Amino acid sequence: LTHTTAWQNESAPPTLTPNSLHYVWGEKPTAIPTSGRLSYSLFSATQPTYTGTQMSSEGATFNGQLEVTFKPGFSGQIGRYQFSGTVTMPYITTSAEGPVPTTATYTLSTAQGGAPMFAGSFSNTSTLAVTASPNASACPSGCTGTVNAAVFGNGAQAAGAVYAINPTGPVSIHGAALFTAAPQ
Repeated sequence: LTHTTAWQNESAPPTLTPNSLHYVWGEKPTAIPTSGRLSYSLFSATQPTYTGTQMSSEGATFNGQLEVTFKPGFSGQIGRYQFSGTVTMPYITTSAEGPVPTTATYTLSTAQGGAPMFAGSFSNTSTLAVTASPNASACPSGCTGTVNAAVFGNGAQAAGAVYAINPTGPVSIHGAALFTAAPQ
């Protein structure tokens, strides 16, 4: 689980535009269950970051969970997953008195019935339903998102997800999370 940020400084006058890359990797899964369900709790997450803006992501947080229902399918599908989470991001609003620091909370969830899951491969991007409270800079008039998840390790005891909020907008939020399966 890692995150890197590169800064571009190519215009005159110079501007700083963060470009973040969040990713998860793990051991190839072995002894993958062929039936049943595993619930995963958050083990670690990158700090969510804004892209397309100079706003600071300092203090941003992610909390979430993942559940996989194992049932082999077509083209290597091992089952379906449900992803949900909450991202809290700082941002600045303005008032007559000047800048006002505040936070926005983004609630993320996959569609009912889940999204296809593949073993050890982030090969299927799925749509996220996103609600923002209040509607903040990444979602001034409604929001969507994407998520991609995979399982890792013996018995699929770990899972990872990478997500994006408003991925095609002028301002977006990106992050990654690592989950561990609850003891059975």
